[in-house]
Amino acid sequence: MKLCIILGAGASKPYGFPLGSDLKQRVIQYCLSRPYDCALEPHRPRTWEFLEKAARELDESPAQSIDEALQRFKDPLGDGYEIGEHARMAVTAVLFSNERKQPLDQGWYHEHLSRHINNRITYADPTGPLNIVTFNYDRTLEYYVPPILNRTVEQGVQIFKRGVKVQHVYGSLNPIPGFGTPGGAREIEYGKHLGNDAWTARETLKFIHDDPDSTTKSCRSTVQSADTLLILGFGFDHTNITRLGLHEPNDQLIISSGYKLDRDTKQRVRATCLSKRIHFGKDPADISTFLTDTKILEYPLRTKDDLWNQLGSPRWVSS
Repeated sequence: MKLCIILGAGASKPYGFPLGSDLKQRVIQYCLSRPYDCALEPHRPRTWEFLEKAARELDESPAQSIDEALQRFKDPLGDGYEIGEHARMAVTAVLFSNERKQPLDQGWYHEHLSRHINNRITYADPTGPLNIVTFNYDRTLEYYVPPILNRTVEQGVQIFKRGVKVQHVYGSLNPIPGFGTPGGAREIEYGKHLGNDAWTARETLKFIHDDPDSTTKSCRSTVQSADTLLILGFGFDHTNITRLGLHEPNDQLIISSGYKLDRDTKQRVRATCLSKRIHFGKDPADISTFLTDTKILEYPLRTKDDLWNQLGSPRWVSS
């Protein structure tokens, strides 16, 4: 089985990060709070003014997600572009503020992912490193998983790099120590950002309405090369489905958590990904429960056909 894991916002929720609608409300609160560290003193009043305008625009927008609400500020020559840039900064500031260190022995990273990575290395999996394609900006994977893999964080980072390839579809916050690249964004310790970091980090983040770049195309190629897709905490926005090529005809097996996915969403996904076999987990099972039930990350890995037969879920049934 050649596996690729696709992560949406729900995958980071156990580690303190908000879902789409919650993120929008937190960004509005941040914009109205007149944050002291959002700018140097001479520029602070003007920054607050634009943040308040951004809060007003977001609050009045019927869109549930930040991406939808900011879409109309995309054009650099259009009205409100600077409001949009301040809103982007506010998004990064809120994400940085959610970096609160939690116990390592909790959540699906500890219970399932880390064990899978160690087994993948132990078994010398012929398919190579585990591919993870994430739509999340946060750095929880890079922060929580290495120290679980090895008590010496530096060695854990090396194990992580050897056993996992992580791609962020829309970019990520600054790398944590050990994950930076020469000439790239500066490394920032988890939970220790400065106010100005939100401005610099916003430049590396993309939103769903931004034009696809080389990273997006690379993520699509990674997804297309897998025969089994494990999708966790993903809302199945149509744009994201098409960006990864999930709608293209092939014989991939899709196994997805089902938290907060209603029947209409599942039917839409089945209709869009018509050629694929699809199994949805039960709602409201959390990711850890879902992975325990499906055993998809347990070694030795099964073939996709064996896994499908074990799940026993005809593709037209909403399970």
